[in-house]
Amino acid sequence: MLKRDYSTRGGTRTKGRKKSHKIAKGATLPKSLLLFLLGVLLTLTAVGYWVKQHGITPARPTRPKRALNKTLPPKPQERWRYIKALESKQILVLPPDPSPLLIREAAAPLSIEKTPPRPPLKAPQWLLQCESFQRVEQAQSLRAGLALLGFEATILTEGTRQRVVLGPYPQRAMAEKILHQLKQEQVSYCVLVAA
Repeated sequence: MLKRDYSTRGGTRTKGRKKSHKIAKGATLPKSLLLFLLGVLLTLTAVGYWVKQHGITPARPTRPKRALNKTLPPKPQERWRYIKALESKQILVLPPDPSPLLIREAAAPLSIEKTPPRPPLKAPQWLLQCESFQRVEQAQSLRAGLALLGFEATILTEGTRQRVVLGPYPQRAMAEKILHQLKQEQVSYCVLVAA
């Protein structure tokens, strides 16, 4: 166990006692402090009296009073109409006109050499195949539905399958135009096929 050292605690209390700064009874505040407080009080009173006499008030911006309208303004129109137009827009792409090709061939110089005549090229035919069924009744039902929409369909039988087709069309552009019309009528199950 450690021993305590009482010598460092300090001596008697009478040696290091501090003087208190209590104001004795009957003592007054310094005259300079009283004069300062009296001057501040008189200045504030004089400013208040002057403001009251001259009617100075803080400037507030005045707004003209509007009559309260309890009805709502009309609903604003949507500014961007092109968004809806672009969502439903379908683009029809047509192939270029073949007439410039014919003009170039006609302008080509004739060759003197005799070549064997070529057989005439068969122009490709285009079909729109809408469905393929095993039962004839299903194919006839689809053909009738397309007829109600204004499209003349035929049924081609290949083995046990019945294909419901539109066409043939001599140009691909014509077939694509009909396909575009079908999609506008919400018929999306037809595809373009070369015959």
